[in-house]
Amino acid sequence: MLVWLIKDSEPLPIQAGDRPMRIGMIAQALERRGHSVTWWSSTFRHGTKKLLFNSDQEIVINPRLRLNLIHAGAYTKNISLKRYKHHRKVAKRFYEGLAKQPPPDVIVCAFPLIDLAHRAVEYARNRSIPIVVDVQDLWPDTFLDEVPRVARSLARLALVGDFRKTEQVLIGADGITAISRGCLNWALRYAKREMTERDQVFHAAFPALQSDDVVWSERLEKLRRRVAGKVVFTFLGSFGNSYQLELLCEAATCLQSKGLDTFHLLLAGAGEKYDAVTRAAKRLPNVTVTGWLDNEEVKGVLLLSHVGLAPCRMVMDAMPNKVAEYAAAGLPMISSLEGEVEQLLMQYDAGWSYRCGDLKTLMSHLVKLTQDRATRERQGLNVRRLFNREFQAETMFEDYARHVEGIANYREGALPNQTRA
Repeated sequence: MLVWLIKDSEPLPIQAGDRPMRIGMIAQALERRGHSVTWWSSTFRHGTKKLLFNSDQEIVINPRLRLNLIHAGAYTKNISLKRYKHHRKVAKRFYEGLAKQPPPDVIVCAFPLIDLAHRAVEYARNRSIPIVVDVQDLWPDTFLDEVPRVARSLARLALVGDFRKTEQVLIGADGITAISRGCLNWALRYAKREMTERDQVFHAAFPALQSDDVVWSERLEKLRRRVAGKVVFTFLGSFGNSYQLELLCEAATCLQSKGLDTFHLLLAGAGEKYDAVTRAAKRLPNVTVTGWLDNEEVKGVLLLSHVGLAPCRMVMDAMPNKVAEYAAAGLPMISSLEGEVEQLLMQYDAGWSYRCGDLKTLMSHLVKLTQDRATRERQGLNVRRLFNREFQAETMFEDYARHVEGIANYREGALPNQTRA
């Protein structure tokens, strides 16, 4: 088959040093199963806020994988009118260029982006092409979380077009996949239907991390020397408003004043809060900020770590990639995520949860896992069990590729049986 994958804001296979994420690994699984893939994205690299190209690009990665990159400008802040306009422009220019493209046999479109998904579903319906909508975040509902409660009714009114498009996208999908059970339930409510065999949960997933997977660069060796003898608690990801990094720095300050000198906080990434976090870290000998990391450096940081941190300021049932990455490295977790992640950590005894903003409970967990090696090791073994069941890329994305094959043929009753929850 020819499969279109539509996803912006994810590392592309032309970006040296970046590890493949969800759509990248779905593309690999589809290629392994003999399909040809066209991946639609933009020329803008969301993580570093830099343009890769200044014009549209069609790039052949190999005989089975092609990138179609749409030039629609750039933006500097995650929450901004300029980003909103960028999304609109990507969707408009995507739709305008479709007449020149050979139609695919099936489409997999990530959600969000709202406008891009809306255009993809419109095209699919007009051409009678099966389409899977892969729900990765709960837009536009999450937009309301950025608005004071007293103004949310007005904000909802201002976003009425996005709410309407979201409903149309999910009603128009032949199948819905999602990164968590909560995300799938949310999507089905918008779709106004019950779950069918065309709808499945596929968590974020990564290959298991092994100690011999890393080439230890001078930068990693320097970091290893800095944290030698410490219990390393790591946050890996974007320094954006979705994460309470300031709470982690506050906890590190308190632990420093209490004399817990074996604790070390490692903040790995970049983003809007980078300067503020770096300023705070300069006053704290127990905090290291690495900046943006390439794939090898990410692996090295995870191998140096003892506990993974997910201080998320997010809606119920979110399942960010970092949960799977920590699990792939065998790291117990401390997380503020509510819903499925909280339930999994409890079910497997693979870490602890706290409520967003709860410094006292967060510190209690940090102290316990700093001082209690036996608990860390027990939870680390349990995380491996959790990983093998829920987050292993080798099986997860093969299952996803088979599901896409089934969606492509479901009108003829050829959808394969699925056992995934």
